[in-house]
Amino acid sequence: MTPSARLQAVADLVAGIQNSWKTGGPAADDLIAHYFRKRRYAGSKDRRNIAGRVYGMLRGYGLLKWRVEQAGFAATPRMLLITALMDEGVFDESAFGAGPYGLEILNEDEQGLIRALGESGAKPPVHARLNLPEWLVEPLAKQFGAAFEAEMQAMSGRAAFDIRVNSLKTGRGAVLARLKADGMTPGLTAYAPCGIRFEAPQPLSRHALFRAGHIEVQDESAQIAALLCDLRPGMQGVDLCAGAGGKTLALAAGMENKGQIYAYDPDKRRIGELKKRMQRAGTRNIQILEKPPRDTSRKLDRVVLDVPCSGTGTWRRNPELRQRLTRERLGETLELQRTLLAQGASLTAPKGRLIYMTCSILEAENEAQVDEFLDKNKGWRLLDYRQIFKDLGLSSIPESWSRNDHSLLLTPGRHGTDGFFTAVLEFSG
Repeated sequence: MTPSARLQAVADLVAGIQNSWKTGGPAADDLIAHYFRKRRYAGSKDRRNIAGRVYGMLRGYGLLKWRVEQAGFAATPRMLLITALMDEGVFDESAFGAGPYGLEILNEDEQGLIRALGESGAKPPVHARLNLPEWLVEPLAKQFGAAFEAEMQAMSGRAAFDIRVNSLKTGRGAVLARLKADGMTPGLTAYAPCGIRFEAPQPLSRHALFRAGHIEVQDESAQIAALLCDLRPGMQGVDLCAGAGGKTLALAAGMENKGQIYAYDPDKRRIGELKKRMQRAGTRNIQILEKPPRDTSRKLDRVVLDVPCSGTGTWRRNPELRQRLTRERLGETLELQRTLLAQGASLTAPKGRLIYMTCSILEAENEAQVDEFLDKNKGWRLLDYRQIFKDLGLSSIPESWSRNDHSLLLTPGRHGTDGFFTAVLEFSG
């Protein structure tokens, strides 16, 4: 593909992504994958170049949009692309009108934008500079105080690539040695004892270790959350929002295949993926449920709730979530979280624990939900995550960002992980 054709592909993809935001359509990852499936002529270098530029624009979308609109124009895909190219210092007017499959010639408004960008010295507001929804600036600034900007800048960086070693089949030392022997340069995760970290994504899906079920891709934050569940061999537990089962598999490994974990998720496609992963990982103590459990006899030692949320803690991996999140969508999510908390509480045995998790950094989804639950439900208490780590013989981690001293809120800036919240609630009966 010519340079101009690549840029046209970027504009096309941004247009599709913008439309998907409005309609609640597919994620950017899916749209990009579908785009290239229909264009087999695009080589690997073309795909990397186009996808890289699209994701770069998504990571800086707030600032790009503000710069276009501050100049007095609508933030169309071409306007955003021109701004991105100028900001990078690689704008080349000759790419416009360079061929039948490339960008069309610049129009009058676009030429006006180019002049305006060259003359503008306006200082962007904090929400644009940090690529945040404007309505989230105040609550996030309150959450992080003096570290607000540093934490938000960390949210705009690139995430590391973590894997979890499946202790049912092997040990971390053996996996580390094999990866190094294969010419890779992995390191250890800082806190999770079965974690290995790469600084960039690795093509491991075809690696012998992956095919044999010795490793699974999982961010260190989720590995830490699974440890806090303290689901021991012989216990009975349920993962009510299992998804594709990454955390369920980690729990099964921690239980040494002894006891029982029930797994449920309304997304049948994701549950189908869990079935494949179970076989590969060699787990024998996971029972998949076709319907959500309704038994209220309080029999389960652990109820794990990794609830649907805003995904604000995964902004590094999914930058478009910043644009998809609205007050209305957050309100709907909060209601669903309350419903799931009530459902989980009804399944928890006396002296059992309900573990509430989100991949969110928003207090409304985290501490506020836990506070409301404790206010409305007697007989429950919040356990200190530090004591759980101590009881498990694990090393301590840097101080939580949670305003509730007993809950754990991980962030990229302080902990080097995704943003992830975990609260462990115990029922006295």
